[in-house]
Amino acid sequence: MADDLPSAAELRRLPENHRRVAAALLATLVRPITDLSSAGAIAASPDAVHRLADLSRSLGSGPPEGHHDSLRQALLVQLDEIEPSRLIGYGPLTPEQETTLSRLVAALRAILAPPSGCGPC
Repeated sequence: MADDLPSAAELRRLPENHRRVAAALLATLVRPITDLSSAGAIAASPDAVHRLADLSRSLGSGPPEGHHDSLRQALLVQLDEIEPSRLIGYGPLTPEQETTLSRLVAALRAILAPPSGCGPC
């Protein structure tokens, strides 16, 4: 699933408010995901982390300035904020746009999965 990140072009087709929320979350996630990946605390491949950072940069967001399991859990909670059903207050989405956001959330959840056999990392 981590290989199924939507493209920057797909995310740019989201309504502006939705795109800004997604870009802000990406900016928040890149640094901790990079740190967790470097520590071997998540299942993401270096390539997936690199693609996520590229996606964040292409949307004009930069990374902000952690026990690994707590950080990973906090990031997973943040992902709930861009579930299409949670963004109803920002305006309507087409089914294609809902799918794009759902794919983004699913890919990010896969990136944040702990490595197999890790237990709490």
